[in-house]
Amino acid sequence: ASCQNSAKISDPDNNGERLSAVKVQLNELTIDELSAYRGDKADWFYFSIPEKGTLHVSLFLDTPKDIIIDGTIIQASGMPLKNLKTNHATAHYQFEDIEIDPGHYYLSFTTGKGTSIYSFGVSFDPTPKPCNTDVPCTNEDEICQDGSCKKKPITNPMPIIQEH
Repeated sequence: ASCQNSAKISDPDNNGERLSAVKVQLNELTIDELSAYRGDKADWFYFSIPEKGTLHVSLFLDTPKDIIIDGTIIQASGMPLKNLKTNHATAHYQFEDIEIDPGHYYLSFTTGKGTSIYSFGVSFDPTPKPCNTDVPCTNEDEICQDGSCKKKPITNPMPIIQEH
């Protein structure tokens, strides 16, 4: 958000609506600010999910005592999936995990009053692929365990030799 000499700024960082949402990467932290005083009452972001899995979204407020933020995870169609509302007592929040399909999704943060810098992260865990003796795992760093493909355990390439 940028400061200007005007008392009324409609959207200082130009991402105050869905059409102007800013792309965020999975597994990266994004930092922004909401300031109702400066006219920045909404921030919109979007991200892409490559395959079916579980979505995790966390939010951290620098000054929770100064702001209440409503957060919403939204499908590309505009249908809300999950909502979150902050309070003045807590700085860290976690949206409830969502089982999610591949596609594009939006994340909005809005406030009616107050100011705070905030950061958020969007991460994703793919649904484990099913496997068995007839359908092996296709990734060479995975093994079939309990009916699904899992990362192979790290093995020590050098044997440990104990001298007596």
